[in-house]
Amino acid sequence: MTVYTPKIDAIIQSFNPRIIEAVILSGLYKLQRFASFGDIVYLDRGRADGVEVGNVLEVYGFKDRNTGKNISDNPTYKNGELTVLTVTDNFSTALVSQSTRDFIIGDIAVTKTKAEAARMAKLKNKLKQSDLSRISENVLDELDVELNLDDLNETIEETSRRILDSCLFGVDINPR
Repeated sequence: MTVYTPKIDAIIQSFNPRIIEAVILSGLYKLQRFASFGDIVYLDRGRADGVEVGNVLEVYGFKDRNTGKNISDNPTYKNGELTVLTVTDNFSTALVSQSTRDFIIGDIAVTKTKAEAARMAKLKNKLKQSDLSRISENVLDELDVELNLDDLNETIEETSRRILDSCLFGVDINPR
């Protein structure tokens, strides 16, 4: 049994000023071992711990997938992000809103701060700008290569000459 939760119209992602660590307790489906983009998961932190609807949490793993051994005591790999959908006093439900790979039920999730979100947005913007400047530097060279303007000029001159010959001398302009 759980508390009635009204239909969710929209969730606005928010960033908690507090660092809250949570463990992914389980997935929506019985015996689910992995979670990835679009899955629903349950966390062991709730309203009493400061979790709010819309909070974004980053999911980290610390196991080597090949050997199954812990790489370190601290989480090492960022596997994705969760967005909190509902909150009770001690638990919360979240949607996997981004995943670089599937992650294991039992991985650690840590709230994403505004500073981290701003840093990531700035990094993405910087990457986009560097791509745009690199593309704009080469755009004229690529245009010339794609259109091959020299060949186009020769084709226009040849076609014009054939049309003129046809008009003046009655020569067939489409020789076979």
